[in-house]
Amino acid sequence: MKNLLRRTATALAIAATVAASAHVTDGYVKADRSQLRVSENASRAAMKQMVVSRPTADDGTATPTAYYKRPAGALFNGFSKNLGLLQNYVMLAPAYADATWLNTSTNFTSGSWSFDGETSTEIDLVTNLPYSWHSMPTLNVADDNGGSDSYTFPDAQNVQFGGTLSYNDGTTDVSAGLGNWRINKKYTSWGFGRDPYADWTWTSLFGSYYNETWVVQKVGNYFEKPVRPYFFTEMWVNCVTDCSDDTEFIMELFSVDDEGKLAAEPFAIGRCAGSDVLTFDVSGGMTEDTSYEIIPFSFSKIVDGEEVPVSHLVIDDAMMAFISGFDDPAKVPYYDTFSQYEPNDDGECNSYLIFDITTATGGKDSYFMPTSYISNGKPLNLSNCFNMDATFPWLVGGDDAFEAPVQGGSTAMQLNSYFDAAKLTVEANEWIDVEITDGTTENTLNLVVTAGQLPEGTSSRQGEVRITAPAVEKTIAVTQGELGVTGVSASCTAKVAMSNGDIAVTLSTADEVTVLDAAGRIVTHATLSEGRNVLPASHLAGGLYLLRFATHGTTKIVK
Repeated sequence: MKNLLRRTATALAIAATVAASAHVTDGYVKADRSQLRVSENASRAAMKQMVVSRPTADDGTATPTAYYKRPAGALFNGFSKNLGLLQNYVMLAPAYADATWLNTSTNFTSGSWSFDGETSTEIDLVTNLPYSWHSMPTLNVADDNGGSDSYTFPDAQNVQFGGTLSYNDGTTDVSAGLGNWRINKKYTSWGFGRDPYADWTWTSLFGSYYNETWVVQKVGNYFEKPVRPYFFTEMWVNCVTDCSDDTEFIMELFSVDDEGKLAAEPFAIGRCAGSDVLTFDVSGGMTEDTSYEIIPFSFSKIVDGEEVPVSHLVIDDAMMAFISGFDDPAKVPYYDTFSQYEPNDDGECNSYLIFDITTATGGKDSYFMPTSYISNGKPLNLSNCFNMDATFPWLVGGDDAFEAPVQGGSTAMQLNSYFDAAKLTVEANEWIDVEITDGTTENTLNLVVTAGQLPEGTSSRQGEVRITAPAVEKTIAVTQGELGVTGVSASCTAKVAMSNGDIAVTLSTADEVTVLDAAGRIVTHATLSEGRNVLPASHLAGGLYLLRFATHGTTKIVK
């Protein structure tokens, strides 16, 4: 499939669980550091999501300030592996998914959104768009005293929903590199092993200070949980370094749960030898360095303690990526990591450090913290230049259930997919035949599902068709005969959809619902309020379910 972009070359922040008394002075952390200390396994340090301020009413004294946050997990174009940059700044968000642009404005009494030629007066803007390209939304707010303000997201000029971002370098398509650092904030390097040339000084952090020696073990970058999963095959890190060929840089990827805690062990690991580090001559640039480096990583999953190479990784949860391997000065005399130069306007900090402090008496502790706890004239609410060839794919459309006649029969449907038919994996019961072909228009697929005749002496049977590709899945429940709910006609005014493994129900008025499985057994009953409700369904097996409302009718859904 083609990309929309053809050009020539968080989000909630997280913070280490630190006490309010821990503070930063003169570019280094001092005073009470006890709450920053981590155990021997530094990766198990807990993290906690910050609370996002919701819109506040006008108090009569302050003027309105318009502001909103990008959809959770949306990414920005960064550096390609050949150190290329797109000519404009682009955000990549998932297609065919509810993407919330969170309104965090203050001191206003009314507001409206302008997006794609339409206007909304909802507090938050929720978009659900197909594979497409748009300008950024604008939020306008006002108070009762004539004050007003407007805001358009400044860190990207356009947003693409779905797919990936690439450009042609004259011979081939190259991934633009995607991450959560923002090119319009510019970029710089900061490091250890020598004095960096940024406008803040890091020598007090990475060296000897007050009879203490500070040694960085890992540099990390946090990626928040996306609205819809994405996948990538490679990650690469921008830096300035000098290393021997036998150096081994390591990239560890940890999942982060909804409470903000890192997993005990990485779910994937990448390794790059010093001989495989990419070097680019920038001697003509305005810098005292004559080269920039890129450290590329492909990954292995950890299976029973063994590293098993994989072609891609699917990201459906928050993730922390740590790079290490620069702690031996004999192999790596210096290492300057790249990050964005200016801090994020919204206070989002995705940049983290794990470092050791050794005292003059030989005592040693490990610490884990965001760079926002380090400041020398400006807050370091940054994102590091960690880039991925990320893709937000989709596989949507068609029916979720097929009630086959007893004598056998077929149903045909059209799907919309990022992937061509040849790249999909299809699984089905042996009595179900599946044919899937590319459609006549881009991103369309033709699907035909055929069920054989119901065997004599069998009253009913059920099966499924499962279509998968990296980060996408579609399941079609196939039933035949007199099964519990298959013969029930469905007519419903409620909006029902699967959402992250649960059942999302939106109602015009409060109602009660009974959920039955395909055999007609009641699995749950709930009283629902007006608006959006979520029925927990992660514990339910995959298959067909009937939702019978007291006043909104009846509908079927496939998990």
